Amino acid sequence: MPRVGETSIEEYPGHPHDWVVSKDGSHPVPLRSTYAGWTPRLKWEFLEESIVDPYECGDDDPRWNPLQSPTYFQQSQLHCAQCLKWQSDDPKLNLCNCFPHLFPSEGRHPPPVQIFRTQDGRGNGVLALTRLVPGYGIGEMVGVITKNEQGPDVFEFKRTRAECQILHRDKGNFTHFVNHSCKPNASFKEFTWLNRQYVLLVTNDFIQMDEEIVVDYGDGYWEGVDEQCLCGETCCRFKGWK
Repeated sequence: MPRVGETSIEEYPGHPHDWVVSKDGSHPVPLRSTYAGWTPRLKWEFLEESIVDPYECGDDDPRWNPLQSPTYFQQSQLHCAQCLKWQSDDPKLNLCNCFPHLFPSEGRHPPPVQIFRTQDGRGNGVLALTRLVPGYGIGEMVGVITKNEQGPDVFEFKRTRAECQILHRDKGNFTHFVNHSCKPNASFKEFTWLNRQYVLLVTNDFIQMDEEIVVDYGDGYWEGVDEQCLCGETCCRFKGWK
């Protein structure tokens, strides 16, 4: 904070995750500089919430699932399928505390993470900026809600009334940069809030400050890419896989 009467210079403008830090203490660098060498045409756009592809979905959001959702209507409110308590966007009425830092969305907290550059050939990753407890909802996976897409940057919803995917190829948030590990400390889980499905990054174990957040991409990912797993874990399932 500048003193009264002094001007301040914004050293790192833009979105907080537009800057990539390094564990060696060097100055942050622009996100684009970390991938421009191998994907020069990519222009990553950070989104605060998912957007629906009008060409594939029209005016419909296929994440809204009133018929097959495990929640149900009663007195204009909904029960949570996970804790069975009332959900409401009004904090005074809401009784569901499954992910209190994310829902109700009106009081959503910024994700306590930072994108960083790995030193072992895994590109960018995501660091925890504070100690996280098991079951903590770090943040929501956001991107373009669409269908008929293929590739490693596509997440398929399991339970919706229609085909539904999250595409985070060039638009999304920090969850795009979470690396794979065969010994993950977090995972992506679907959660229904007021009859709309979301995908959340949730901790499996305690995660310490400055520890990398990693998930298991699953066998399907490795069957579809020409890469080798670099997680370095003794339990690695895909070492030498190609």
